[in-house]
Amino acid sequence: MKIGFLGTGKMATAIARGLIDKKDWGPEQMAGMDISAEAREQFEATTGIPAFEHLSQLAQHSQAIVLGVKPQQAREASQAARDHFQDKLVISIAAGLPLTKLSRWFGHQRIVRVMPNTPSTVGRGMSVYACGNEVTEEDTGLVESVLGAIGMVERLEEKHLDAATALSGSGPAYIFEIMQGLIEAGEAAGLPPETATRLTAQTVAGAAAMVQEKIGSPEELRDAVTSPGGTTEAGLKVLHKGNLRKLIKKTVLAARDRSIELRDG
Repeated sequence: MKIGFLGTGKMATAIARGLIDKKDWGPEQMAGMDISAEAREQFEATTGIPAFEHLSQLAQHSQAIVLGVKPQQAREASQAARDHFQDKLVISIAAGLPLTKLSRWFGHQRIVRVMPNTPSTVGRGMSVYACGNEVTEEDTGLVESVLGAIGMVERLEEKHLDAATALSGSGPAYIFEIMQGLIEAGEAAGLPPETATRLTAQTVAGAAAMVQEKIGSPEELRDAVTSPGGTTEAGLKVLHKGNLRKLIKKTVLAARDRSIELRDG
């Protein structure tokens, strides 16, 4: 199997590098295509994978393609690619585009819609995907292998992708905002900026690892670190008074609603 990347931006590059780093695929099993000469050169320099200027060249080197163009360019790119990829699996990482649109543009339903997130660029991503009606079991195995190179993977019904977009797709931005708040608080408490940043990053990473390793639920782990009358309890009282959880819930639901608007617009 050879994979082509239609669009060679950051996420396509991350996937290609992840596959090579895991030694599941070699550069000779992949190809890229981009209308931008600069993007092609960057892709080739970063991955060692050849990148072409024309769709016909990509089609000759690909049994499946990853659609990695910007959403506003996806319709034109998909329709241009239609004749070249009539019988080939399409893995779309173009944000917000439903399977109905992609199927109409490509003229078939052997399409997988993926929502990756930005930690994928460092191999710690969370990707969710939904499948068109013509996707085979062999196709889903390939999809999980490809996406597994950049992090964790989960298959969902497409109706859940707007919620997943709001939570894991947009979620890193919310975590970064919280992290920046912790950094600034650390500085206000007297820590040097670099120290505050380092402590924050490791604290967030460590807390996430404890949940992932199922040491306990977030609530259980919170309770375990909170001593009555202690420093953690004093801080949590402020968060509870500000109703942090309600604010986070409103944040995610607002993002989900906007995802639906963009999908249907």
